[in-house]
Amino acid sequence: MHSIQHLIKIALKEDIGSGDITTDNLVDPDLEGKGVIIAKEPFVIAGLDVACQVFKHLNANVIILMATL
Repeated sequence: MHSIQHLIKIALKEDIGSGDITTDNLVDPDLEGKGVIIAKEPFVIAGLDVACQVFKHLNANVIILMATL
């Protein structure tokens, strides 16, 4: 059985491949981003642990904060 890290690595290799020509030419590689998910109603979300591991695989310095209101 493969580890989550192995599966993340092969999934990203398949998805990203050799890169995206548009992104490579238009987006500054040092650009930082921020994302927020806001729900108006209660909901269930699955896969957050794996999603966090994917972001950390792409950038070990990423900061992920999760909170409920």
